[in-house]
Amino acid sequence: MPSPRRPTSLSAPAAYLIQEGVAALALALAFTVQAVYFVQGLGLSPFQLVLVGTVLELTCFLFEIPTGVVADVYSRRLSVILGFLGLGLSFVVIALVPTFAGVLAAQIVAGLGYTFLSGAQAAWLTDEVGEDRVGALFVRGAQAAAVGGIAGTLLSAGLGSVNLLLPIGVGAAVLGGLALGLALAMPERGFTPPPRGERSLWNAEGWRALGATFGDGVRVVRTRPVLRGLLAVALLFGASTEALDRLWQFHLLETFTLPRRWGLTDAAWFGLIALAGQLLGLLVTEGLRRRLHVETAPQAASWLARLTALGILAGLVFALAGQFWLALGAFLAGGVLRGLYGPVYTAWLNQGLDSRVRATVISIASQADALGQVAGGPAVGYLGTVSGVRVALAATALLRVPMLWLFLRSGSAPRGGPAPLSAEERAAG
Repeated sequence: MPSPRRPTSLSAPAAYLIQEGVAALALALAFTVQAVYFVQGLGLSPFQLVLVGTVLELTCFLFEIPTGVVADVYSRRLSVILGFLGLGLSFVVIALVPTFAGVLAAQIVAGLGYTFLSGAQAAWLTDEVGEDRVGALFVRGAQAAAVGGIAGTLLSAGLGSVNLLLPIGVGAAVLGGLALGLALAMPERGFTPPPRGERSLWNAEGWRALGATFGDGVRVVRTRPVLRGLLAVALLFGASTEALDRLWQFHLLETFTLPRRWGLTDAAWFGLIALAGQLLGLLVTEGLRRRLHVETAPQAASWLARLTALGILAGLVFALAGQFWLALGAFLAGGVLRGLYGPVYTAWLNQGLDSRVRATVISIASQADALGQVAGGPAVGYLGTVSGVRVALAATALLRVPMLWLFLRSGSAPRGGPAPLSAEERAAG
């Protein structure tokens, strides 16, 4: 039976928007100064910085599917709460263990947090409000995250001027408070878990249920060509974004001379760039919210094709621009398009999925994204070393060209396919 409504529970849309806004505030608090702390406070080398990201992505790759299966077998609500607790705990580890080993341990904890969230949050919201409403809520969630990110960036700058660890600690406290608040007020009425015996890990039946749920998720992906294309999209997108995330600052610093007319330091410039990106994302998302119809899979695929084409163009301009302001404009435009891509992609992925394996299938897609990041980041980084950063960034943009064909093809393809086997059908063999 679905979980009963708690006397103090929020509505699902309100709970989701709070999650997005508060989590973005906490992450911006910590991440705005985290890289500075790693370099100035701990003295990490460039290789160590790359290794930090690799450990995080490997953790996500290894645990995406197990945590997604747990969400489908036990509770999406519980998985979301554990996800925010894991992210908060990772910041605590960074603050309490100021060594390279401590940073690596924190990435493992953070990776677990991300994987508990990645499939469960979208699956929970879709089950609570329905596929026809969830696309608009994902876009509103991106707006809430933009507002929270702006506030967190500003707070981090102020707190970080006192001590670099202070905003990291405050971010951890905010995530802990969010998890506690969700434990008290987050609803879960649209999810029906398997029978209690199948949810226990202390007997063979529980382990069989976990394995069967995973098998059902793989079966759904394997028998639906659209979902197989989705995994290819996630792999390519992960490879391109990881490389861009590692090289864009290097490109601006090494290829151009940042303007000094206002007395801004390099650190101040990157803070302003982050704020400008968040403000532009908020404004553009609000402007498109009423026009962004993603209630059906063909609508979502059409929008994804447009966003991807524009993103390729922005990436090529950023890579090849000869002037700082043109490169900066292209980078900000690409960031806005990427912010729109996320919620539309999530809405597209959720269309037509059986609720019993929704979180598992989403986690399989997230695992493909993580695999792309693990494989693509170092490969494009090596290309940048031997051929120059412009070539590497252009290659990053061109990695998304096959995605256009996949989106256009999937827009006209049926989403149907064999449903997951019921417990009775599995028992019957």
